[in-house]
Amino acid sequence: MEKKSHIHFAYIIGFLVVIIILFATVKWGEIPDLVKYITFALTLTSLVLAVLAIIYAFFSNSSISGTVSSLQKLSEQVSNTTSELAKATNELKQEVAVIPVELRSVKGGLEELKEYSQKRDAQKELPSADAALDQIVNPFLARASNHGLWMLRSCKESFEKKIAFDQYKLTSEIPRLDSEYSYGFLVAVSSVGLLAFTVAKGRLINMTRFNESLLQGIDKEISKRRETGTKEHQDMIDEVIEAIRNYFK
Repeated sequence: MEKKSHIHFAYIIGFLVVIIILFATVKWGEIPDLVKYITFALTLTSLVLAVLAIIYAFFSNSSISGTVSSLQKLSEQVSNTTSELAKATNELKQEVAVIPVELRSVKGGLEELKEYSQKRDAQKELPSADAALDQIVNPFLARASNHGLWMLRSCKESFEKKIAFDQYKLTSEIPRLDSEYSYGFLVAVSSVGLLAFTVAKGRLINMTRFNESLLQGIDKEISKRRETGTKEHQDMIDEVIEAIRNYFK
């Protein structure tokens, strides 16, 4: 269908050209210089068209140059965007690679937290070591000998005043204190965990720790024995306590 339309269009144009030529020949054939005029007109028209073509080419080239410059800028922007996109992709890939490690770390932290919570629950169910020691302090003091009680009273004075003492000198200045017995008693009490001390050369003793219940219970037990003892026993207790205080002045 389109091919037939082109053929008809060509026929029509051909007929029109022939008619125009015949019309021009009949109408202006008698003019002597008609060919020259037509040639001149065609030449002038060619010149005008050439000038117009040059002007159009100039503006067209300028427009093309601007378009090329814009395309170049767009190309650079696309290139920069592509580089940034590649960089962001690499960073994202690295961050994604770290996620499993972080998840394992979080999982390990949760397991540690769970284990710690279980330990804390177990500790809450069991009495602490200090609580267990507090429970034995009073029975222990009630069964302690007088010599042991005097030694504990001396250690209490040393601990509260932060004064180290020579155990040999202490037992020589305080009546009814045997040197070896008092030192053995002190070692036994420290092995239970009720107190702690260090020993320097010459048996210089420095008290470093004291169970709070023991610290408060010593004077109570001494007062209890004084109140229930005879007059002679009371005088003996007062004499020993006074000697201990004088030693640590």
